Amino acid sequence: MTAKELFLEQHKDNPRELYLYARDVVIGRWPEAEPTIMKDPEYAHYYSRYVTGERWPEAEPTIMKYPKYWMSYSGHFKL
Repeated sequence: MTAKELFLEQHKDNPRELYLYARDVVIGRWPEAEPTIMKDPEYAHYYSRYVTGERWPEAEPTIMKYPKYWMSYSGHFKL
């Protein structure tokens, strides 16, 4: 088991930790962690903005439930 797989297993229900690991260690998209990250509007927003640098349509329904994150997300990606 790789370090990344082990981290995912240990933090499989923690969007914040998975987002931070993707941002700081993986330094890019981490498809295996995305289902968990997209459940949290704050970290789905951060992941799309600071990890992928592009829109994340699959997570938009979650992000748009919270105006603070939706405004930031939609303004950044000019929706």
